Amino acid sequence: HSTRSAPLERAVDPEAALYRELWHACAGPLVTVPRQDDRVFYFPQGHIEQVEASTNQAAEQEMPLYNLPSKLLCRVINVDLKAEADTDEVYAQITLLPESNCLEVVATLQARKGTGEALLADCEVSEGIYSRACIEDTDLVCLWLGANVMLEYS
Repeated sequence: HSTRSAPLERAVDPEAALYRELWHACAGPLVTVPRQDDRVFYFPQGHIEQVEASTNQAAEQEMPLYNLPSKLLCRVINVDLKAEADTDEVYAQITLLPESNCLEVVATLQARKGTGEALLADCEVSEGIYSRACIEDTDLVCLWLGANVMLEYS
């Protein structure tokens, strides 16, 4: 006699599924939205320019300058598909969390460059699975972003 239970099936909310389908139909076939846990790049300068344009900043008024990198590798935490109430224009509100460990490793490699000193790093291979790497002094760093994309820094 077996006491194994059937696997739990994910409940699908028909209203939420219909909303998602309608949102994608309104957005058009060329729009792709990242999913939760995807890794994406966030470009702070582009965001600042959008804020500047949407707040109708006069040409003589400049947005403050921030000491930020040109792009930040981030993990998608949440995606909300929304529509403007007045215009029915669709948009996605995406919550991002910077992947600080990648930035820290690159900064450490830059600081150790030319010393001949190797770096031991624990790298996340998959969710909860890590591998230890010995990184020799190099002029090249490759970051795996997922979705068959690798970024090369030199």
